[in-house]
Amino acid sequence: LLLARAMDFALLQDFTNAEADLETALSLNPDNWAVLFYRSQVRARSIRVKKASQDLDIQQGQSDNNDVAADPGYQFVIRDLSRVIDLEPSFVFAYYNRGTYYAMTNDLHAALMDFDKAIELDETLAEAWYNRGLVLVLLNRMDDAFRDLSRAGELGIYSAYNIIKRFSKSE
Repeated sequence: LLLARAMDFALLQDFTNAEADLETALSLNPDNWAVLFYRSQVRARSIRVKKASQDLDIQQGQSDNNDVAADPGYQFVIRDLSRVIDLEPSFVFAYYNRGTYYAMTNDLHAALMDFDKAIELDETLAEAWYNRGLVLVLLNRMDDAFRDLSRAGELGIYSAYNIIKRFSKSE
């Protein structure tokens, strides 16, 4: 019931109450990987909303703080996802999401390892192929990147072909 109510709060963008319910649920069962996974998603969404609000304030000149941190709290999200993986090592979306947050915090090698694992667990997860391809582009491993992006395109992410086209022109 706490998870369901947390989901309702999160849909209303009431992240404080959503997290409070998730914390209570975890105090009752600290090994509930589904609650940990959802908490990671609520925390990540909260961070994105706060960052967007800060960016809007900066654009409107309402903030004196132009210094936006490279890691605005995603380490908490990564920690929750790592715990999910410890509890449920075959849950592909934990690897995929953690890889995404590693990439967002510029830990590209850790991101690559998580995308590798996600693809190993589910070869049809187009988003993992796509994001691994993007990380490989950032690592300047273009042949591998084009292969992954092509696979993502085959699996339905057609914008991957535009990235291949753009970066193959620059080589």
